[in-house]
Amino acid sequence: MNNIISTVTEWPTIVQGALGSALFALCFSLGQRAVRAITNYSKAYSKRVSKDIVIRDELLKGVIAQGERNDILLVMSGMTYPALHYVIKAFLFFSFGYLAEGIVPVFGSIGVLIGVFFLFKALLYCPDLTKFEEPSSKSDKTN
Repeated sequence: MNNIISTVTEWPTIVQGALGSALFALCFSLGQRAVRAITNYSKAYSKRVSKDIVIRDELLKGVIAQGERNDILLVMSGMTYPALHYVIKAFLFFSFGYLAEGIVPVFGSIGVLIGVFFLFKALLYCPDLTKFEEPSSKSDKTN
């Protein structure tokens, strides 16, 4: 492991930055997929979240079709509240894990893992707006 770290630190800064960005993107996408798989495992939670996500998607489709920027911002700000719930839970687990780490060291790691899980859960409520674009606007961006 030390050999890998020393090899990477010898590389140019731009390559290190690109490697770090690629690693972050990989962890981000794998984390989202893992949380979706875990939350879909729970039937009651899955039904509630699926209903919330369907409502969110329908609201966004309608608002984006109208093209009113203020309405889009209003719907997006309304969607931050369910996500904020999970962000607060994540910070509570980070804090309690950090405080309990002095008593039992493994509690710090557990708090961080559960906190990261709740952060990825919060991402379920933050939509990817590119899936709501019309096909003509997607082709304009690629050209």
